[in-house]
Amino acid sequence: MEKVHIVTACARPQNLRCMVPALVQAASKWDLTWWIIYDAQVVQKTDFVPCDRLNTKQFFHRCPGSVAGKAQVNRALDEIFDGYVYVLDDDNQLHPSILTLELNRRSDGYVFQQELPRGGVRPICLETSKIDQAQFLLHRCIIGDIRYPLAYGEFVVCAFVTVLF
Repeated sequence: MEKVHIVTACARPQNLRCMVPALVQAASKWDLTWWIIYDAQVVQKTDFVPCDRLNTKQFFHRCPGSVAGKAQVNRALDEIFDGYVYVLDDDNQLHPSILTLELNRRSDGYVFQQELPRGGVRPICLETSKIDQAQFLLHRCIIGDIRYPLAYGEFVVCAFVTVLF
């Protein structure tokens, strides 16, 4: 069973509950760990209790000057050494195509187009400043010691990545 780490930098804990059903479904397919790293500058406490069917690790991390959860994602990357990594923002849902994947080491990663609320998809954009336009699942070994968000903008272009539509 492939190991998958879902990393959520969290400034909006009220959104976490709606993320759980898709993650439980993914956990039935993979050895999944959900890393929730709260931005301690915004969230000092939370009443969110993870589902007992999910392996969840929660941290509070403070990094003055950090924006958009970058420091929180990097905190999780400091603890993850193997498997695939998927950064899932606290205002997004797990991409439905991820559940169709049969992960294997022939691919270093996968990229998913963003599905729009009114239907259709946005074109894939690999610019780090536009990371919300696509979601990525990358093997930890290709991220190496590169820090987020460069792990996505830089390494997706260089790695052999399977594009899913």
